[in-house]
Amino acid sequence: MCTETRRLGIRTSLPSGTRSEETMQQAREWLRDCLHNHEDCRSSQRAIAPLPTRLVSVQREASCLIARLCESVSLPPNTDYLSLSHCWGNVKFTTLTTTNHQQFRDSIPIAELSRAFQDAFLVTVELGFQYIWIDSLCIIQDQKSDWRAESSKMASVYQNAVCNITASGFESGLNGFLREERQNDPTPISTDVAWDMPSYWDAYPGRYFVLHDSSPWEDVFSGPLFRRGWVLQEQVLVRSERWGCSCSI
Repeated sequence: MCTETRRLGIRTSLPSGTRSEETMQQAREWLRDCLHNHEDCRSSQRAIAPLPTRLVSVQREASCLIARLCESVSLPPNTDYLSLSHCWGNVKFTTLTTTNHQQFRDSIPIAELSRAFQDAFLVTVELGFQYIWIDSLCIIQDQKSDWRAESSKMASVYQNAVCNITASGFESGLNGFLREERQNDPTPISTDVAWDMPSYWDAYPGRYFVLHDSSPWEDVFSGPLFRRGWVLQEQVLVRSERWGCSCSI
């Protein structure tokens, strides 16, 4: 009986931490594939919906990030933006208030923000975007009228984000979500598979199959973030999740 051996296209090495350039490059490739090669994602028209009232603009100058709060009326209606899902936790952190509203419009003091927000800013720039929506930086936290108005729009905010950054494994933003070292090693071994029916591959051109003993989503969905009922809309409404592409990062 004829036997054919094919090497599966599995990466057998991973960078030591998720803050690495290799990780960011992989995320860029996944998102680019989603937006350019998935028909439903490509045809999704975010421009028909209004932008969130406020967005955070993040840019890199030399080796530093700078950020400021933008009112959406000053932006083109088709401006792309990311969003963030995170646990607030019990540790007090800097948020948007009536006191610092004007200051944030001039410049947001990044060093005073939680590490999770700093990481989200870095991911925004690394993925090639300028704007991100974060609830506690885009809703005035000590003004009830603003909170009521903005919280009623959150479904639209997440639905029209290009991608949702999900800090799923952390109780608060104190230590951030980008790590220099991985908490576990998900690297698969290099695998050769022998098939005694070569014609099987002719019936499924361009496809391969990977066997594994666990799902990476199990750890994600068992994390602290997914114990919040509020997070449901943040996961199912974002554009790529809405089409089943699982492109939250």
